Order: sequence, then C-alpha cells, then structure tokens
Amino acid sequence: MRNSFYTEHSQQLIFTAFDSVKSHKTDLYRTHYHTELEIGYIISGRGDYVLNGEHFDAKPNDLFLVRANEQHCVPTIYSDELVSFNLHITSYYLWNICSEYIRPEMISLITGDLPIPHCFNFKSDIINDIMELAENPADNRFKIRRLVLLLIEMIAQELESYSHNVNLPTFTPSHLEDIQNAIAFINTHLGENITLDEIAKNANLSRSHLSSLFKGITGVSPYEYLLLQRVERAVSMLNNTDSKITDIAYECGFFSQANFNKSFRRITGMSPSTYRKSRQNLR
Repeated sequence: MRNSFYTEHSQQLIFTAFDSVKSHKTDLYRTHYHTELEIGYIISGRGDYVLNGEHFDAKPNDLFLVRANEQHCVPTIYSDELVSFNLHITSYYLWNICSEYIRPEMISLITGDLPIPHCFNFKSDIINDIMELAENPADNRFKIRRLVLLLIEMIAQELESYSHNVNLPTFTPSHLEDIQNAIAFINTHLGENITLDEIAKNANLSRSHLSSLFKGITGVSPYEYLLLQRVERAVSMLNNTDSKITDIAYECGFFSQANFNKSFRRITGMSPSTYRKSRQNLR
C-alpha cells in the first residue's frame, strides 16, 4: 500500500514523499523502474530488496539509493510488514535547486551510471523530521525542501570517494533549461504520437545533442523517459480507474495493444491485466 502524503511543485514537479507498507502475506510486488531518483528508508520490518539483480537484506535504518532506470522491487517480506519512507526526486530539483549547494559533479554521480553503493546504514533524524513536517505541508514546505536538500547533501558526502579521478560531465544553465523544456513538452504530450525530432525542436537542440544532454541530466534517454512516463500513467489508471485496458493504452500514447503489453511488461515485470489483478488482490 502506498500513501502519497506530500508532493512539491515549483515550475515542475520536484519531489514526492510517501510511505509504503508491504504485507508479509503478499509476495507479488512488481519489479519496476522510473525516471526519478528514489531514496527509500526502512522504518520497520525486514525483507529482501532487489536492485539491478543484486539482493539486499532490508532492515530498519537501511537507506537505498535507486537511480533512474535501475530496476528494483521487494519480492519477499520476512516480518508481518515492511514499512518504508520514500522520496521520488526529479532531475529538475537536483539540477535547478540542489546544484546551488552541492557540487555539480556529485549530482552527475547521483544521476549517472558509474558504479556506486546503493545501500547505506543511515541513522539520522532528518527523515523522521521530514515525515513529521509533511503531515502539515502547507505550513512547512520550505522546511521540508531544506531537509530534503540536506538529505541529498549527506548522501553526496557518502559518495564523495567515488568521484575522485573521474571525469564527470558538467552542464550549463542553458543546458538545464533546454532539457527542462524537453521534459515539459514530453509530459504535456504523453498521449500523442510525438517524435524525437519534435522534442528536439521544442528544446532548440539537434537530435544528437538532445539525446546526449538528456541522458546526462536525467539518467535516461528521451525515448526511455517518454516510455516510462507513459507506463507510470497507465499504472495509475489501472490502480484508480475501471477503464478498459485498451482505452488506457490509447490514452497513454500506445496506439498498438501489442506495443503497450510489451512495454508494460518490460518495465513492470508483468502484463497490464496481471498487474491490475494483483492490485485488486491487495485491496
């Protein structure tokens, strides 16, 4: 069960905070990945956490760092429940806000594909403070932003040694603005048959320049970002509506049912119909 209790927007979505309670009685949790950086903190319980094929024993005070396009899931719960607090943080927040306080090469390390540790034993009051403040977001939004920034800074410090002797890419404010324009265009036209040429034109970039910048800043290619966002919208519709699967596919920009099924299975590990049934069984 996922309870989204705080979502922060600026010019674009910047991060979402939510808690997750997984039951010992259910072992059908989807392997998935997404476009945001995920920080997952285990509050209580014990389980098996799988990230990019590597198994971790998830226990209280463990913090998991999951970058864009990294597959992960919790297939086994050993306790009655596994309770976690999670943050999904967009590239917009990392590059437009965090980069003023955290060295850009460290953000490149967090969003990139160089080998880094994905699990830390993290005993800190910051996460508890964020959870407490998020219960009254209207009065605490700036405090929450500051604490999320501090949390990312602490993670960056944990990764500091991995940045030595590595040439990490740097990006100018103009690069960031161009990619944010591309992201905004994609998000606005998810249900349409848009092309890479149209995305590049909207961002005032060539196809090749768009592809290299987009991957460097977000961690995924423009096409993969588009696909992931379409599947995430489909997941939401499967969870929250009774719409026919064929209608969901079309509304999310998949104009072939076979293509929808193939893409959905690749990203979530199951077919749309199986996923919907698995969610119904959890209610």
